[in-house]
Amino acid sequence: MTDFEVQHRSGVRADNLPEDVRNFAQAIASRHGNVIISREKNGLHLNLACPACLIVEGRSELIKRKLAVNADKWCNTGKWEGSTDHLRDSVGLCMKCGTKYKATALLMWATLAERNIKESTVGKVSFVDNTRWLVRDHKGRIIPGGPGDGQDGDVVPINQLPQNHVAAQYLLSRGYDLDSLYSQFRCSYCVREWPHDPKAERFYRGAPLNMRDSPQGRIIFFADQEGVQQSWQARVIDYTFEHAGKRYRQFWDGYTDTWKVLEWWNPEASKGKGKYELLPEYKVKWSELSKYRTANGTSRNEIIIGLDAAIAWNALNRPGRMPVTLVGEGPLDAGRLRAPGVGQIGKFLSDAQVAILAKHFAAVIQVPDNDEAGKQDLEFSTKRLANKVMTDTWRLPGVNEAGQPAKDIGDFSQAWVDEHRKTWLESY
Repeated sequence: MTDFEVQHRSGVRADNLPEDVRNFAQAIASRHGNVIISREKNGLHLNLACPACLIVEGRSELIKRKLAVNADKWCNTGKWEGSTDHLRDSVGLCMKCGTKYKATALLMWATLAERNIKESTVGKVSFVDNTRWLVRDHKGRIIPGGPGDGQDGDVVPINQLPQNHVAAQYLLSRGYDLDSLYSQFRCSYCVREWPHDPKAERFYRGAPLNMRDSPQGRIIFFADQEGVQQSWQARVIDYTFEHAGKRYRQFWDGYTDTWKVLEWWNPEASKGKGKYELLPEYKVKWSELSKYRTANGTSRNEIIIGLDAAIAWNALNRPGRMPVTLVGEGPLDAGRLRAPGVGQIGKFLSDAQVAILAKHFAAVIQVPDNDEAGKQDLEFSTKRLANKVMTDTWRLPGVNEAGQPAKDIGDFSQAWVDEHRKTWLESY
């Protein structure tokens, strides 16, 4: 029997949800583990563990829940009420691996127990109302709030920081140009977060050593689309180091302006591939800090970060020629590419993101990560792009100029990228 738990912190209650959505969530939870119903700007969604990612990632997927299911579409509620869409069964998409799911298949899937996956709290359904994080901008348009508290100095442009500031040093040490990053994303540093608000029932997730998974103390990349600040991403500032034969990762704490050591490299994790994990003293009680924190209330699959800068670059540098863009996985990849480089929020391009690219550009050059996941994402995204725009792929060498392994475009020097970027752009 599914435990239908109402979490009042979000302000969403069972009595104001459609009964069909409630029943659907209960049925899904009984087979796939805990489900979060999120009220987004564009409707109700279920967030649950992706069956494919469970196999690859293990139990961590039960916490991350990367599979999003459009509950309104399946249940004919909300904006889908009365819809006769013959594709209404195709409602699930994993935000990590890109696997699509039909509601009918998910409802017939083997339970976690039948898949030999133990979970102590199987079947709970809870709620998050992400519309609580939405605000109106100066023109009355609804956008995600934050990252700062709205006071002077809450968010400082990255190119106005002293060069010895931790955020400036983090980017400069990796060869980024601060003026270029500001021009492309209004890249900044968050001094003071938009505070969590108990009255409005808005909260940030806790982290070890009195830290919070908030934008404070992070590098901010704004996502401006057609003149509207549609979202932002906050990148954690971290460094790795070795001590006594082990590798550790430390994080900048924007509350105390100090470094905190939180993670170590576990070579046995991820089926022997190794990964950074929270130190044992934190792992039981706390969740990991997110590498990128996207503004609450963002419609993630509808965001292309760096879009307006790419459009402006084409207008200035390619008048009368076909507009072109280069697509990296995230803002730092796009920052290495410079405008007209853009970044996708997520591991792959959604149909909505493809439509945005096709609206503004005639040619799209993909720059995938140089690993197995990047190859899979490339295949998935190319299928979506091919029927809309001219598509090409910039395949990176396995090593950079220094002969070191290269996972993504950020592992190459700015000079190397600029040289090859010029060749690619001039070919269109």
